[in-house]
Amino acid sequence: MTSGRELSSRIRAEESAVRRLVHICLPVFLLYYVFPDDTWIGIDKRLVLLGSLFFFIIFEFLRLAYQIRVFGTREYEMDNMAAYLWAGIGFTVAFLLFDYALVVPAVLGMAWIDPLSGFLRGRRSGLYPWLPFASYLVLAAVALIVVSSFAPRSIVLIAAAGAASGIAAEHKRVRFVDDDFLMLVVPLVVMTVVSLI
Repeated sequence: MTSGRELSSRIRAEESAVRRLVHICLPVFLLYYVFPDDTWIGIDKRLVLLGSLFFFIIFEFLRLAYQIRVFGTREYEMDNMAAYLWAGIGFTVAFLLFDYALVVPAVLGMAWIDPLSGFLRGRRSGLYPWLPFASYLVLAAVALIVVSSFAPRSIVLIAAAGAASGIAAEHKRVRFVDDDFLMLVVPLVVMTVVSLI
């Protein structure tokens, strides 16, 4: 017979696995760039993006107001804005304000390196933060080679800046602001500055 503690532990493990799976699938949102600006469904895609964000803000307001437990949310998110809304705000800011060529590595870094970092940190592995940093660096460099026209030297500098700032944003806990937002926006700001030098 399963005890309450064992069941609770199993549910937490399942929720953690689901959160990591969702993270891994987040680059699908880069399809935003595939749709035409204003002829997709007869509405400017920026308005669709903002409308989707508005919907999730309302949902989050109701979730917090009525203390609704959504599968996958962490305990502290019962009283704070959930990671999925922070991610939604981050994606909206990224898509509307930053260069596509820099958004791609930032999204890939947030989507794939954040779960890797969490996994290694949770096991107190000596590979953290060095393996996540190296992985982000390679991922960002490959993404920049594929989607940008930056010179090789610039690609190395931008990828290194993105990796360093992305890992720093993930590592440093900021009260009330989820790292899903920070891992998108902080590297984007840093990479944008480096790309302009």
